[in-house]
Amino acid sequence: MGSHGWSLCVSTGAHADDFVALVSGTREDAIAEKTALAAYLRQTMGLELSPEKTKVTAMTEGFEFLGFRFIMHWDKRYGYGPHKRSGGSSSPTHAGWD
Repeated sequence: MGSHGWSLCVSTGAHADDFVALVSGTREDAIAEKTALAAYLRQTMGLELSPEKTKVTAMTEGFEFLGFRFIMHWDKRYGYGPHKRSGGSSSPTHAGWD
């Protein structure tokens, strides 16, 4: 449990040697998880995270993963949700293409 009485939530998605870790919390929480993950991968598997490919970003800024753009936006009726592609696709897994 975090110091505020709630648990930190970390989710991952992977494909081959690429993966994404989503952290529900502050930027500092995400950086701490990245540091812990880097240490775990180094100690258990001898792997290093690539500084060029590894970044911490808010979902409202979005990110690219395996050729897809993931981004969330605020909707005053529903809260945060996937950003819809202007071309009409409603699939949340690849919404928000540039």
